[in-house]
Amino acid sequence: MGLTEDTKELIVKGSETLKRMELGCDHHRGTFYFTQSESNWVCHSDYVVSHSLNGLFKDLTKLEDERIKNLFQKWGIYYRNIS
Repeated sequence: MGLTEDTKELIVKGSETLKRMELGCDHHRGTFYFTQSESNWVCHSDYVVSHSLNGLFKDLTKLEDERIKNLFQKWGIYYRNIS
């Protein structure tokens, strides 16, 4: 995988130690930053974005908080951990 992927306004760029994911459409734009942490250090830097997002969503869904569930549904996001 290269250091840059551009797929319809989802752009991942970065270096070995810091990744930046830019998301955008006509209505919303934002940037996520990813760096090595205590939970993702096991992962090669090429996969730190995927590893971190999967871990975050896994932890959020395990909280079983109705507010989080409602936010996911509000934005049409559903997550299923398969590992």
